[in-house]
Amino acid sequence: MTTPPVFLIIEANLIIAEDILEAIKEYAATAVVHIWKEVEATADSFAGLSNLRAIFLSLRTRSVVSLGLDQIIAQHHPAIIVLSGRDRDKNLVDADWLFLDRPFTTRDIHALLKNLGIEADSENTSSGG
Repeated sequence: MTTPPVFLIIEANLIIAEDILEAIKEYAATAVVHIWKEVEATADSFAGLSNLRAIFLSLRTRSVVSLGLDQIIAQHHPAIIVLSGRDRDKNLVDADWLFLDRPFTTRDIHALLKNLGIEADSENTSSGG
């Protein structure tokens, strides 16, 4: 049996967080999705998140770095997806960080998951908008 992919969404706006969750579950129904309303940036907070594939962050890149969140996340090797897309300080971010510009759609999230190598549960993943 394959271990389901795990995702973390750090987003204060629960409506946006739920939209992301629904898009992930539509793409990969077995995925485990955690939602944090605020940053819990300690190594211990990530300890229970095995098989973490991506973190969706609704934080400015400067905040991610100043909180040390980038270093904590790097220890777990997930993809970092910044949800604003407008705050792209090239001097602060790792080249592997991804940006998802607002407003984004279900289709955008599916494409991103596909690009990360996450397998879709069905072929019916491109209908969302």
